[in-house]
Amino acid sequence: MARISLRTARPSDDRLTWGWVRHPSVWKQSLYGTPIPWKTHREWFSRVLTRAGSEYIIAESPKGRPIGQVRFERAGMRAEVSIVIARESRGQGLGTRVLKAACARHFRGKSSPPILAHIRPGNAGSVRAFLAAGFRVTGMVSQKGIPCFRLARARAGRP
Repeated sequence: MARISLRTARPSDDRLTWGWVRHPSVWKQSLYGTPIPWKTHREWFSRVLTRAGSEYIIAESPKGRPIGQVRFERAGMRAEVSIVIARESRGQGLGTRVLKAACARHFRGKSSPPILAHIRPGNAGSVRAFLAAGFRVTGMVSQKGIPCFRLARARAGRP
């Protein structure tokens, strides 16, 4: 299986990432539920790249083609994760592979907190990818008024 590489997102990735998140298949499963305007994304993206506790990662194919993004937002004793796989790269098991690689990168830090994810119940592909990447469902919660599965993953070897 070809190796996926991860790199830190750069300011020049703003249009690429906006293209991914503005697709209806993505925003309909997000906690926002509406398309994100370019100006809003551009301003948010610029802030998140420099915000303490935020880690924005671009996943690339062995040929250097961007295939998705993973973002960790650290909040106290946990980190929230979100992932988007480019539409043309879906259905190939890349979500699980990208997520596993990004989690391994996250846990390299000595004080890396456990990771949480919130996924809408109708997003079966994401639920499968997270479970295959070592997450476990810890319950149902409401996020922004939307019912979601809460999934968690700790550093390997910890409960």
